[in-house]
Amino acid sequence: MTLDLLPFAGILAALASRRVSVWQAALAGLILSLPAFWFAAPDAQTAMARMAGAAMHGLWLSWLALSVILSGLLFHQVVSRARAGPAPTPEAASPERRYRVLFALCFLVGPFFESVTGFGVGLVVTLPLLLRLGITPVGAIVLGLYSQMLVPWGGMAVGTTVGAALAELPLHTLGLASALLTVPLLGGYLWLFWRLAAAEGLHPNANQRLDDLLWIAALGGLLVLCNDAVAVPIAGLLATGLLLVPRHWRDQRPNLTQWRAAAHSARPYLLVTGLLLVTHTLPPLRHTLKHLWVWQPAPGWPAFPPFYEVSFWLAVTALGYGLATRLDAVHWRALVADAGRMAWPPARTTVLFVVMAQLMSDGGIAGRLAAGWHAAAGNAALYAAPLLGGLAGLLTASNTAANALLMPLQTALAGGDPRLLTWLAAVQNLAGSNLTALSPIRIEMAVALAGLAGGTAHVYSRAWPLGALALLLLTAMLAVLVLG
Repeated sequence: MTLDLLPFAGILAALASRRVSVWQAALAGLILSLPAFWFAAPDAQTAMARMAGAAMHGLWLSWLALSVILSGLLFHQVVSRARAGPAPTPEAASPERRYRVLFALCFLVGPFFESVTGFGVGLVVTLPLLLRLGITPVGAIVLGLYSQMLVPWGGMAVGTTVGAALAELPLHTLGLASALLTVPLLGGYLWLFWRLAAAEGLHPNANQRLDDLLWIAALGGLLVLCNDAVAVPIAGLLATGLLLVPRHWRDQRPNLTQWRAAAHSARPYLLVTGLLLVTHTLPPLRHTLKHLWVWQPAPGWPAFPPFYEVSFWLAVTALGYGLATRLDAVHWRALVADAGRMAWPPARTTVLFVVMAQLMSDGGIAGRLAAGWHAAAGNAALYAAPLLGGLAGLLTASNTAANALLMPLQTALAGGDPRLLTWLAAVQNLAGSNLTALSPIRIEMAVALAGLAGGTAHVYSRAWPLGALALLLLTAMLAVLVLG
């Protein structure tokens, strides 16, 4: 048991020291997982063979995430170089109109951009718009964190995809369970949003609150529907994107010229959304693409049909849009280099955490730890799942890394119960994802973007209810599900 605890102890000690980066902590955890894996094998030859197999399996699971990371950041760089982006936020004079714009930015615009690209891009997009709306810098940062509330579907659900593979669940099962648990979270976030908006002098009346509830109900319903009936990777994009157009029409009442300007600005996002919708919803095309040149290195490993994967269509859109906007060779070299530099840190961290997770799973480490934890804490071990998952997200700033770190342990607590396995995996996925918003990396990035030097402590004093609310609701829902 002592050897089994080494990877977690090493990671926590490294991160708590604040002297090493997340990837260095992940490397320490990977190295410290090797002794427990080695001594669990009957002999050295078996240990080497199993270790190599687990490492290769982990690398393959990493590729599922890396393909989206690389293509998503390439897409982001092409759009940025071509100076495309969201339609400018109108100057809103009345408090009522400012409030409606604020709601759309927090619950639709930010999560939409996070769903497309991930890695905090939703926050990067919405923060300047919130400041322009007249929100105070600290308030803008806290409200900007709402862009992270659909992180399970961020970056085309890259973390959820890895989590499903590690939990040995179908992606559809984990995506749908995560969506169902997200609906109450959206209600909680709305309640907190009202308080945050009031602190900025924007007080919605009863009619406006009812209007907000209807939009939140529509968002939650579409999220569940898209996960169930379309595809998990594009569920967040579709749920938010399908509401953005009617919301823009209702709030702004644009004329034909303004519609054209908005469509021109949103061209790359409309294009990638349309391509993903067509390729993932039309049955004949979907069936063909899912079975065309499928990559699967070993039986039982997740399949990778390249022409069906989100990463392929993100890359196609990036290349097509870059050519259409006539980016020259200098721009292409610069954006590819920038995308590579941006991709390297999350890619490195993802590989290390996922390989470590696979070693822990294949070596029986997660199972032994789960058995020991359950023996020591009893049923309380289950109810600690949200807190543990949230801490992993808080420390790593990545739902992929959080799932890689704790998914094998959390799902082992299910003890073979498929229903409990599904809900525990969903709770881990949501807790790890939602708490990434409060990670030091994300907060420090937001503070820098807002020009709020030395304001980190002030931001945390206002933002902590976001994390506390998510953990309380997830714990309560888990208790209801377990008791049920």
